[in-house]
Amino acid sequence: MADVPNPFAAPTQFSNFVLIVEGKKLHVNKEYLSMHSPVFAGMFSGEFAVNEEEVEIKDIVYEEFVEFLNVIHPSLSPITASNVKYVLRYAAQFQMEGVMDKAEEFLKSARNVNTARKLLFAYMYHLDSLKQHCLDSFRSVEDIFALQNHLEYPILTEPIKLLLFDKLMALGERSGRH
Repeated sequence: MADVPNPFAAPTQFSNFVLIVEGKKLHVNKEYLSMHSPVFAGMFSGEFAVNEEEVEIKDIVYEEFVEFLNVIHPSLSPITASNVKYVLRYAAQFQMEGVMDKAEEFLKSARNVNTARKLLFAYMYHLDSLKQHCLDSFRSVEDIFALQNHLEYPILTEPIKLLLFDKLMALGERSGRH
């Protein structure tokens, strides 16, 4: 993350608000953030609007949030295997459906993110299309058993394991008929 560009470190002609994360200032555009997030829209306008020129956001990691801002700004940073975890977390926190969709599409095509991790993200963030994509990727009983070798397998939730069991049974029935 050290090489992440930070166009938010200093004011620009387009910035009109300051977010403070871990004591560091990020110069942003209120309108742009509001277009992407009902949370930011509520923060900047409406009956609960912040009347200050800057606001501190807690429980956010500065470097992660800078990369997240780069992802939502056009052509700055792509979603990658190394940032998708916190891109999803912040997109969910700030209700950015467009970013959630972008991350889901990335995960569907990502070959460097294992299926166990994808299923975990699908469950955590209610990414139904990703969940179905993962389940459809299992072509044999062996594919599902191989999933147990992934480091993330022990942290998969019971609902995910039940889905895997259902898929295992369906594959077993299908192979038993042939």
